[in-house]
Amino acid sequence: AEFHGFIERETQSDGNNGNGRYIIDEEDKDYYYTATIRIPSAYYESFVSATEGIGTLRSKNSSVDNVATRYGTLKNDLEIYEAEYDRYMKQYNETKDEAIALEIQRELRNLSITISDIKTQMSMLESDVAYSYVTVTVHKVTEKEIKKEKEAPKEDDDFGTRVSKKAKESWNNFLGFLESILMFFISGWWAFLLAAIIFLILFFVIRRKVKKSKAAKAASRKALEAQQAALQAAAQAAPQTAVQASEQAAAQVSEQPVEPAAEQASEQAAEKAAEPDAAEDNK
Repeated sequence: AEFHGFIERETQSDGNNGNGRYIIDEEDKDYYYTATIRIPSAYYESFVSATEGIGTLRSKNSSVDNVATRYGTLKNDLEIYEAEYDRYMKQYNETKDEAIALEIQRELRNLSITISDIKTQMSMLESDVAYSYVTVTVHKVTEKEIKKEKEAPKEDDDFGTRVSKKAKESWNNFLGFLESILMFFISGWWAFLLAAIIFLILFFVIRRKVKKSKAAKAASRKALEAQQAALQAAAQAAPQTAVQASEQAAAQVSEQPVEPAAEQASEQAAEKAAEPDAAEDNK
């Protein structure tokens, strides 16, 4: 009420850390409050000076936006569209053609929408000129941060004190790291359990397929070895069978009796051979 302003929007947090998890321990909670405040331009400087006394000022940014050119452009556009609207309205009142009247109504509706948008933008600019935007972010320092700041090594501390504080700080950081890992496993135990179940299922399925593949390869190898052994045995038995068959054929020929026609042919050949010898004796 003192500065005649109002809060346009605000947000606050009372326990979320940087990872979005809610903090239960009061010592670890980070309290933040952010507000966008509209202050009349005449009270801007006094309001900023007053807010600097709330706590420790960490940062301050200020900017000025000159809206005079934008406002003048919108004003000129508004005058042009309003004059065109009046001209169409005059034509609408004078025309007697229904088709032309409908077309003029359409143009009048579009001009009305455009004029309304321009007036809205001009109203926003007038508000921006009359009121300044002030964004304030308040952070409540936690007890751990205060304790950490007190325990931080200072320039006037001796070497042993600084080493002791640094060693303690490193040890606390290491314990915090281990605690984070433990909390990660505790919070995600169901995910690890599910991953382990999926891994075991895949392991047994793959192992079963590998066993089946090895058994099939072994059976195929044994069948191939048996086929090769059978071919080698057949190749070795083939020459012996041929020799035995020829011996049996020769024995059958020697055992068969000589036919009478063959005996007569041999006797006639012997008589013809003896005839020349008898003729020489007669001479």
